[in-house]
Amino acid sequence: MKDKNSAMIGDGAVEEYDPIPETCEEALKRWDEGASIFTVEMGGLGPGYEQCIHILTFEIVRDQLAAGPLPNFESPEPRHEWSEWGRMAITRTDADVGGYSGAQVGAAKNLAYLCLRDGWRNAVRSVPEDRLIQVRRDWPK
Repeated sequence: MKDKNSAMIGDGAVEEYDPIPETCEEALKRWDEGASIFTVEMGGLGPGYEQCIHILTFEIVRDQLAAGPLPNFESPEPRHEWSEWGRMAITRTDADVGGYSGAQVGAAKNLAYLCLRDGWRNAVRSVPEDRLIQVRRDWPK
C-alpha cells in the first residue's frame, strides 16, 4: 500500500492524505465522523463479526484516552487488570451488537492495546498487508 494519497481540498489545492491515521486520537476522530479507517482484520469470520470487534476496539480506545496512561500489561507478574480492562466499553456497547463472543472481546482488547501502545499507524502497519481492511462506524445500517 502506498503511504499517502493525494486529495483535493476546497480551494483546488492538493493535500497529502495518509489513509491510516497516525494516532489513536486521529483514528477515533475519523471513526466518530463516520469516515473509513484502515485497520487490521482480527476475526476473519466476515464483515459483521469484524465490525463488532472494531466497535469495541474504538470504545476501549475512547475510554483509555479519557482515563490517562495505559496500564502495563506486559510486566512478568500476572495481571488480573487485563480481564477487567475495557469493561465499561463492553457493558456500554454489548446490547447494541447483540452480544460479544469471548474471542471478539480478546481481539478488540488486543488491537486497542497495540494501537494505544504503539500508535494507530505503527500498529496497523506492523501486520501483513493482506490483513488490512477498512471499517466505518455507521456500517452496517
